[in-house]
Amino acid sequence: MLRSKATIFGMIAALVVMTGAFTAISADVRDGAATATTGDSILTVNGEPVEESAFLTRVATVEQNVVMLEAQAGNAPEGNELAESMLAILQETPVETIALASLIMDEALYQEAIARGHQPDEEQITAQIEQERETFEMIEADPEQFGVDEAAIEQYRENIEDAGGEDRYWNEHYPRVMRQQMTMQQFQMAAGQSEEEWIGVQRQAFNEADVQIDDAERIAPATVSDAGEYLNRIWALYQAEDVG
Repeated sequence: MLRSKATIFGMIAALVVMTGAFTAISADVRDGAATATTGDSILTVNGEPVEESAFLTRVATVEQNVVMLEAQAGNAPEGNELAESMLAILQETPVETIALASLIMDEALYQEAIARGHQPDEEQITAQIEQERETFEMIEADPEQFGVDEAAIEQYRENIEDAGGEDRYWNEHYPRVMRQQMTMQQFQMAAGQSEEEWIGVQRQAFNEADVQIDDAERIAPATVSDAGEYLNRIWALYQAEDVG
């Protein structure tokens, strides 16, 4: 099924704002993805270590995705105040802060989802991967039709190469990403249907997470406090939109 320019813009906006790890555009290192790791923990979330390489990869991913979002903003429908306000927040916030916020959120929510027994069906994962690969190939063949900038396609290709090529990306890396993404989707559906309910789950997971920073200088200028303030601004936008 073809996706509209507005849908593509929404997809990119969503991956920047909340959980960058659970997207194909992110070449993240969680659960043994192909990106090289340093082995050095930079922080822990509820006792689970997050390596410095994961943070650096997330920073790079945020930078890439904000650039793509800026490129797509011109193709988005006029009067999309939520997207415009979201982009303004992203541009005002250091990428390190966004990266830290998303890493903490990802880890805390994923831990909670697993604890509640949310496990996707492997057949569903396979079917979704086939659909996503087909969608990417269609966009790659004719980016203009989908309103996607060629630079975004090039970055996607680079991510595939960084993961070890198409076979490894689609057969090893992306299944891990999709498994995490579908786990989170199940969790979100079970947690509540409304945006307000899901924001409540996110807020609780972040606020209750035991986050220990190993070396503040290695994530500077980001702090856990600033990451929380960034998320509060994003949540407030979504809540205002839901009410409106």
